[in-house]
Amino acid sequence: MPLKSASVPRSPGSASPPYPGAATRRTSSQPKSSRQQFSACGACRMRRVRCDLKDLPFSNTGTQPQCSNCKERGLKCVDEFAEVKAVKLLRRGRRLQQVEAVYGKSIDEDGGLFTAPSLSPALIPKLKPEFFSSAFFRRFHIQHPIIDPSEFCARFFEFSKGNCNALGIPGQLIAMLLAVWAASFGVNEYGIEDLHHGEAIIRNRREATNEMVQEMLHLIDIHGILRKPTWDGVRALHLLLPLTQEVQSPMERLVMYEALVSQVFTLCSLASVSSVGSGQGQAVDILVRARLFWYSHIVEGVTTGLRGGRLLISDDDLASFQKTLPPLNSDAMTRTSTIAYEFTYRYAMVPLELASACRRVHSALTGPKARQQNEIEEKSLHEVWDALEKSWKDFDNLRMLGTSGNVHEEDVDRYIHGWQIFIFECLNVIREALKQRTVVHPTCDRNLSLSLPNSSPRSAQFDAATRLLNIADARCHEVVRRVVVIIRQHLGTPFFEYDASLVRDGCFFAGFLLAGEGGSDEDVQTCLQALRQMRWAFSKGEEREKTVRMVWESRKGSNTQPRPPISPTLTTPVFELQPAGTQLLRTHPQRPHPPPLSIPFASSSSSRGMTSLDTSAPTTACTEDSSWASPLSATPSS
Repeated sequence: MPLKSASVPRSPGSASPPYPGAATRRTSSQPKSSRQQFSACGACRMRRVRCDLKDLPFSNTGTQPQCSNCKERGLKCVDEFAEVKAVKLLRRGRRLQQVEAVYGKSIDEDGGLFTAPSLSPALIPKLKPEFFSSAFFRRFHIQHPIIDPSEFCARFFEFSKGNCNALGIPGQLIAMLLAVWAASFGVNEYGIEDLHHGEAIIRNRREATNEMVQEMLHLIDIHGILRKPTWDGVRALHLLLPLTQEVQSPMERLVMYEALVSQVFTLCSLASVSSVGSGQGQAVDILVRARLFWYSHIVEGVTTGLRGGRLLISDDDLASFQKTLPPLNSDAMTRTSTIAYEFTYRYAMVPLELASACRRVHSALTGPKARQQNEIEEKSLHEVWDALEKSWKDFDNLRMLGTSGNVHEEDVDRYIHGWQIFIFECLNVIREALKQRTVVHPTCDRNLSLSLPNSSPRSAQFDAATRLLNIADARCHEVVRRVVVIIRQHLGTPFFEYDASLVRDGCFFAGFLLAGEGGSDEDVQTCLQALRQMRWAFSKGEEREKTVRMVWESRKGSNTQPRPPISPTLTTPVFELQPAGTQLLRTHPQRPHPPPLSIPFASSSSSRGMTSLDTSAPTTACTEDSSWASPLSATPSS
């Protein structure tokens, strides 16, 4: 009796394909693919073209990627079914993470607290020996000279050849951090630059860098770098801190910084020079030790000292440390070592003096003690201005030292101009702090009327602050002329592309000042172009550019008469002011000052020291910029 085909149950999966050849085109070894719905963006669906949105990785921050079609045509890529796909992703495995977050995981008796974590980084690329001969490393080292290039490169090459004792765990962390820094600029482990186009690439680069930094923090905790002082460990912490601005809270960064400074004091005061263990002689060990303390002193001066946080390293500590160093032309060194030591020493002294000037700003104006006083120490403030004048000229005089075969001439020029733009930032910080002093609150007027009934509403302290503000305003308008010339000179060069925040805030200050108070369209566009060329993941150039454009458009809308354009050749000296500032003030008529920018200062005992972690330009773009360390001084030795 023949079997009836109708009696055989037919499962949905056994349905015949809609096209006769569909089943034959797929081999038996290939799994049957299900139709992917809701995989295209709205623009590609309307145009009826293939969309690769489903193949792009989804970022951890929740930002939607952009398909290649929309990116190529400049369209806004909108995923209309993002919520539907989010639910499907939970069904495909992410629901397990949700369950673990609600109910937790069971404790394994054989694991738990005593289980050895995985130490191999999954995201950080392995640094290659070719990296140290790249142009990026040379430019990066000029801004972060805490690593002696000859000493660390020699050890890294030995390590790459199989000598595991050449670096050790802290030294390997330094190599990984160099790879992370390179990734934040769009440079791979070989030192080769990647493409740099648009905000989306910078945002993706910042997200990838933050994930690498989280891995680095995990490795720092695993290997106990914060509790075991080592020369390489301290240098690794110095390189890590500027990258943690979006990963750690200000309190966590402050605690790490104070532990770092404690290790610097311990190593430089208690450990012997031979404990450096570079394997290249006593002269290199001395230079490694000196670089560490100089770098720490300069970092704190140009960040915490300038902004008014808690200081941990004083000028007396620097003077005591300098006595432990051998004098120049010492007989204890060879001729080659003497040249390298003298070259590094002279290039480091100028930023050290600038850092001391920033510490005087702390004691005279921005520090907690100075803010509690009603009167401003005018003499100290004039001494600060004189010190900044001297620093500007001292940086210019560094060209007379030459290169000694250690650096390129363009690097010397980039080093000098970078620090001179930072001096302009210092002048603006003083100016903004004085603006804060001239803001009179109603409670202050009432207190003044009770304590000084016969005095005018504008007290003597307020008049002094206004007088000093006029001097500071005149100095800023004078120096910005030379800053614009420097910026224009370096447009189109790697000067701005590889800036790690040394000139970032100075360029923003220049653009903001010119856009709001008399700059020409050419000058403002010069500053905007410099901000656009910065490729560091944390430069936030687009936000600052929007702020400057907003101020510039507002000024043009008010039909304010601009100043004459800034001449590319300047004959007027930059710092030629009388003690009272009357000579220069006659060339700048009185004009109403704009309200003070939002410069953060520690205002209570609970936030003491927090400003050491916030060194960005005023956040007029309404963004939180908690960058910590400005790149620092000293050029490489041989």
